[in-house]
Amino acid sequence: MFGKNILILGFGREGISTFKHLQSTQISRGSVSIYDQHILTELSDDAQIILENIPKTNLYLGKLLTDLDFRPYDLIIKSPGIPNKSIPTDLWPKITTPTQLFFDACPAPIIGVTGTKGKSTTASLIHAMCKAAGKNSILLGNIGSPALDYLERITADMIVVFELSSHQLSRLTQSPHIAVLLGIYPEHLDYYQTMDEYVATKAKITEFQNPTDYLIYDSQNQLVQSIAHTSKAQLLAVTATDLKIGGSWLASAKLQGEMNAHNVATASKVASLLGIAEITIREAIQKFSPLSHRLENIGTYRGIIFYNDSLSTIPEATIAALDTLGNKVSTLILGGFERNLSYTSLAEDLLKRKSVKNLIFFPTTGKTIWAELNKLNPDAIRRYQIAFVNNMRDAIVFTYAHTPVGEICLLSPGATSFATFKDYRDRGDQFKDQVQKLSA
Repeated sequence: MFGKNILILGFGREGISTFKHLQSTQISRGSVSIYDQHILTELSDDAQIILENIPKTNLYLGKLLTDLDFRPYDLIIKSPGIPNKSIPTDLWPKITTPTQLFFDACPAPIIGVTGTKGKSTTASLIHAMCKAAGKNSILLGNIGSPALDYLERITADMIVVFELSSHQLSRLTQSPHIAVLLGIYPEHLDYYQTMDEYVATKAKITEFQNPTDYLIYDSQNQLVQSIAHTSKAQLLAVTATDLKIGGSWLASAKLQGEMNAHNVATASKVASLLGIAEITIREAIQKFSPLSHRLENIGTYRGIIFYNDSLSTIPEATIAALDTLGNKVSTLILGGFERNLSYTSLAEDLLKRKSVKNLIFFPTTGKTIWAELNKLNPDAIRRYQIAFVNNMRDAIVFTYAHTPVGEICLLSPGATSFATFKDYRDRGDQFKDQVQKLSA
């Protein structure tokens, strides 16, 4: 890439990481231009420090993509957060991504993990099992820093466990040696033009595999099955029997629920493929602690048990959380950013549950969920105590006023957080903070 005129699209975490990677490969800063939809003062402190040393003629900040002249650039590196639909199709031959740069340069075999939910936990479990077996493993993806930050320290004798979102898979022209495909459900329909496009992006995890590679996949999910049938890799299905075994291994573990049984069964299948002994796999599961914001028990305050499941961004995840916690859930906090998902199945599920009596709704999908409940049951207004809130403090004040001692308040929104919070971490952290502050 030396000497090319390069444009980085997006200067968040991935864009900054890409810029540093380009510097380390001795590409002069004068040949790199940077675009971001935000103005300089709206970017992170790290971004501002870097951009202060970039010639102003190479910066395009606070502008629309449609205002850019792409003709001077030989290579355009698109950050994951910029939707494909916002890029003119005639530019695609010039487009690459930070994930592609990493795959091109990584000297070690990659285990790639994707799916709609469970990616982080499954990837973390695989990494924990590798570590328990004494293997030289590194965990990358949305967990921690961007992958390119770690590239220089990776050697050929290592195992790279890479959690891959659909955005990171987009435009990828390589697949990992071992691909892991968890269940696929409607998600990110504000980012992708259709559900078919979203599924096709997930399929890239196996699209470029060959018969010496492996695809480990959820055989219970129809969309995943359809992708597996097109794969050239050796197929290893996670079956109903595997799920029963995974569930039994959770009995004395800190992880809970059917979704984690899927995660454990899938990670164990990968570990077995790597030659890790069953006793080592089970020990790793027993020692594994749930990740933050994923059905996280944050404690009991004023006699109420609080669970933080802020990473629940689709209705299926909320249903799974309710299934796991059972009939002790009295108060449920729902709603977030609108992404054109259907909430009918969640409303149907809620109406079957007698324990849930208090519903707290965040904008904008909170109103959508409440409308679905009323459509299915006109008496919903008499069945539930409800609150529409715009901040976490009001949600927790309502929770303490209405949740009986010994029962559960569950934050499991079934939607992303961007309408009210920075991201799911901010939402979950504010939940924990307000629960503790208001408990006195």
